[in-house]
Amino acid sequence: MGLCRELHHLNHTVDVLLPRYDSLRLGFLTDFKKIPFTFTTDYKGNTYKNEIYEGHYGGIKLTFIHPELPLFNRGEIYG
Repeated sequence: MGLCRELHHLNHTVDVLLPRYDSLRLGFLTDFKKIPFTFTTDYKGNTYKNEIYEGHYGGIKLTFIHPELPLFNRGEIYG
């Protein structure tokens, strides 16, 4: 978030798009809500629904994609 924060302080509009990992602690976000919009993705011959959530942290908008397919149910972020 360091680069995002600095760009925000320089009056740039900063939006961050992330997968909604199951291990994320989202309690620090303000205005956290589900967006009334879904879209589908195809994976290995199956179609899955994706939900969108938004929140703010220090004036920065964070958008999370939450797929029906459990790709981000890992217990932790690694990499």
